[in-house]
Amino acid sequence: VNASQKDKEIRKILAISLANERDPIAEVNFPQLARNMHSDDAIVDFIDKIDAHELELYSYIEENYLSGYFAKYDFQITVCLSTSQLHIESSGEVVACYEFFEHMLNEYGFRIPGSSFYHLNNQNGRISYLGMIEYVLPDGAEACIYIELDSKLSKELLGYPELLIDRTVSVKKQASDYSSAKYFDNVLIARTGGYNYPLSNIFKADSVSQYTFVSANGYNHMLYQDEGRTSIILSRPNVNLLNVTASFAWIFLFFYFTLALWFAFGGLVRLSESSMPSFKNRIKYTMVQVLFLSLILVGTVTIAFSVKSFEQKNLDNLNEKLISVMVDVENRILPYDVLHADFNQYLTSYLIELSNVFYSDINLYKTSGELLATSRPEVFNQDLFGKQMNPLAWYELENNHAAKLIHSESIGNLEYLSAYAPLVDAANNKLGYLNLPYFTRQGEFMREVFSVIVALVNIYAFLILLAILIAVFISNKIAKPLELIRQRISTIDITKHIETINYEGKDEVGQLVNEYNRMVVELAESARKLAQSQRQSAWREMAKQIAHEIKNPLTPIKLNLQLLVKAKKEGRTDWDKLFDRFASSLDEQISSLSNIATEFSNFAKMPVGSFGHVEIVGVVSDAVTLFSAYPNIKVNSRVEFDGKAVVFADKEQLQRVFVNLFKNAVQAIGKKEDGLITVSLSQLNNNVVVEVSDNGKGIPPELEEKLFNPNFTTKSGGMGLGLAISKGIVEVVGGKIWFETEPDKGTSFFVKLPLTSQN
Repeated sequence: VNASQKDKEIRKILAISLANERDPIAEVNFPQLARNMHSDDAIVDFIDKIDAHELELYSYIEENYLSGYFAKYDFQITVCLSTSQLHIESSGEVVACYEFFEHMLNEYGFRIPGSSFYHLNNQNGRISYLGMIEYVLPDGAEACIYIELDSKLSKELLGYPELLIDRTVSVKKQASDYSSAKYFDNVLIARTGGYNYPLSNIFKADSVSQYTFVSANGYNHMLYQDEGRTSIILSRPNVNLLNVTASFAWIFLFFYFTLALWFAFGGLVRLSESSMPSFKNRIKYTMVQVLFLSLILVGTVTIAFSVKSFEQKNLDNLNEKLISVMVDVENRILPYDVLHADFNQYLTSYLIELSNVFYSDINLYKTSGELLATSRPEVFNQDLFGKQMNPLAWYELENNHAAKLIHSESIGNLEYLSAYAPLVDAANNKLGYLNLPYFTRQGEFMREVFSVIVALVNIYAFLILLAILIAVFISNKIAKPLELIRQRISTIDITKHIETINYEGKDEVGQLVNEYNRMVVELAESARKLAQSQRQSAWREMAKQIAHEIKNPLTPIKLNLQLLVKAKKEGRTDWDKLFDRFASSLDEQISSLSNIATEFSNFAKMPVGSFGHVEIVGVVSDAVTLFSAYPNIKVNSRVEFDGKAVVFADKEQLQRVFVNLFKNAVQAIGKKEDGLITVSLSQLNNNVVVEVSDNGKGIPPELEEKLFNPNFTTKSGGMGLGLAISKGIVEVVGGKIWFETEPDKGTSFFVKLPLTSQN
């Protein structure tokens, strides 16, 4: 919407400018034209005898001053003497000559700076100028020539060479983006562009606004009606889908190219380090990058080809024009001996006529390389061109006898093609050189290249979007089994059943899936064998430990029994005393065997218990009271929260856990005089954490991993089942037990238990 509104505003400005159009090239030439005419004594002679030489004066001015570029104007010459009067045909009035033109200048005229020419805003639909050249006659009388110039009615406004166009005048350049028509009294007097305007204006102006917008024949037209009788129409093709998508395509490619540059300069590395792009993303990136590089390559080649084709087309056009002009010159000029400076006016008129036919500037040079005649003398008069032929071209034609030369020349920043050919008579003698400077329209060339670029951008934007969709589909299809393998591997648990993957393809991915399935089967078998081996090993270790523990009390029983039997046989008098001592020892050993059986029974029965709501602070307080009697050990306790901490567990088993932890702490401190046990209770999220710390000898690093093993102990007596049983009790209620230790500084055991809703 904004672009459309901007286009309308631009057309309004251009329409006003075209309705009041002026000729910048003519205005540049007016000062020199006025000076030359003012200093021409021949004109003074004609005016002095104006009654006898009126036609000669008219022809003389036309041939010498109003030919060439000014041939595009209709002109009228009026000589005013002090007593001259004019008869106005339209009204029948007779007015003084000076008075008539002074009124015209005052009413419509705007003086051209530095000259005696005026632009007339007379609303006649043409570009109009009035020149005033003053003279003093031999008898001292004053005279003045008034030259009225009106642009000829033309159905096509011919363009000018770029070097003649004032860079500050941008109206024509902007208007070249549109087709335009100029009507005077609804009659077509000028048009440009590709739209075929009718001879009579068929568009109806809005009665309220000066600007009327209407769509017809695939174009959007703007009709501007000025306050006079002039109408301007500016037209441009309606916006189609290609124009709309082109904008989105440019935006898409801009962001894509920015993203590509970001990846190229380290973005990909940073992205890979942060988010680890997957295999399927790399497939998508690769496919899109390849297509983008192909866009750059094909686009570059296509544009280069378009430039080359355009240049070749210009060469072909120039070559055809050169041949056509040579044929015309050979037929109309060479048979007559007119290639001399004496026939300059004739040659100039002829070249202007020929230039209008072939739409190209034409220059004739002498064999010496000096300019003889030209179809555009204003270029040389403004010293934009030198009057000597290009040295390289002259050398090629004169010394190397080239039959034709087309090469590039330049004036300032403007480069153009220039074609040269020798003019020879029937005897093959060189009479001169023909030159056609070919000023190609850079705007036309840029529009042609831009149209190619827009087409490429639309095509490749669509292809890139399509490639992204295809890349997503293909990469997902390729990566799906790989992703499935990754997920299965990440969830592998050798203690559970591992499922295989079904994939019917026979490609590399299928081979990888087959290898995965084979490894899964082998891993399951290995896990089964390992579990069986671990169970057997555990039973062997347990049996060895049980045998060792049972053997310990049996050995003293056997020795005491043997000693008792021997004493009986020997008839020792203290046999009764020996029997009593044996009975006491036997009782102790039987109690030891009973304890061993009880410990293994308790470990085997874990985690059986009577569960209920247990207030953990009370359980810990009982353990603190129980172990506060040691004279060398101080027990400190603190609760870091208010209220109760209720857990769902077996109270007796929890008591056993904390008694075991306190017991281990006491044994770790040993006989140390400044022994300290610290107990703290805190809440973490929805859990209660009990920490039991001591300042004992700590646990060596090599023993830490074995501490919760059921047959491991660091003490000289006992089965080493206390921590293993405690771990089982804690884990049954959903808790966790762990420790932190520093050798020779102490150990801290942590018990975390989930709180119930009764807290």
